[in-house]
Parts: sequence; C-alpha cells; structure tokens
Amino acid sequence: MVLLKIPMQFVILFIGVLVFVFYLFNQPPVFHNKVLIDQAKQTQAGATIRSLENKFNEVYSGKQAAVQKLVSGIHDNNRDEVNKAKKLYANLRSERIVLKEKQKR
Repeated sequence: MVLLKIPMQFVILFIGVLVFVFYLFNQPPVFHNKVLIDQAKQTQAGATIRSLENKFNEVYSGKQAAVQKLVSGIHDNNRDEVNKAKKLYANLRSERIVLKEKQKR
C-alpha cells in the first residue's frame, strides 16, 4: 500500500501540470455554472456581468499573445523576448485574478 502512494502523487501532480498547460492555450470559462449565469444576466446585474466577460476575454487574448511570444522566444533562444513575455504574462495573470475576484461579488 505504501509503495503505491508516491507514484500516485506523481500521477496527481502530472494531471495538475496537464490542466495548467491546457488552460495556457485554451480559454477557461469565466463562469462555470451556465444556468446561474444565464439567470443572472437577466437581472439588473446583467450589464455588469457582460462587461466582466468582455474584459476577461480581452485579458485572455493578451495572455494568449504573451504565451505565444514566450513559446517563440524559447524556440529562438531569445532571453529578452522570454523575459518580456514572462512579465507581460504575470501582469495579465494578476489582472485576471482581480477580474475573478470582482466576478465573485
């Protein structure tokens, strides 16, 4: 039983890495509960929700561009491009976190 725990932890970690990489190249949903968001859009908060979704899409587009620059910089072995892309990605990631916090309210 003990011999299975460590390989199982590596499998779980590997799955987490795969999910992370998947969402680097694919846009995650802004809201996961489709039924509730459809109901909320029909209330007076609908305009706010739509603006949050639009802003989230803009941030994701910028993040996608930063990831593509990062990948091309790694392939070209261009440290300056990699560092710029990392900074841009970090800024956009923090902006996305702020948007997610606004979404929870």
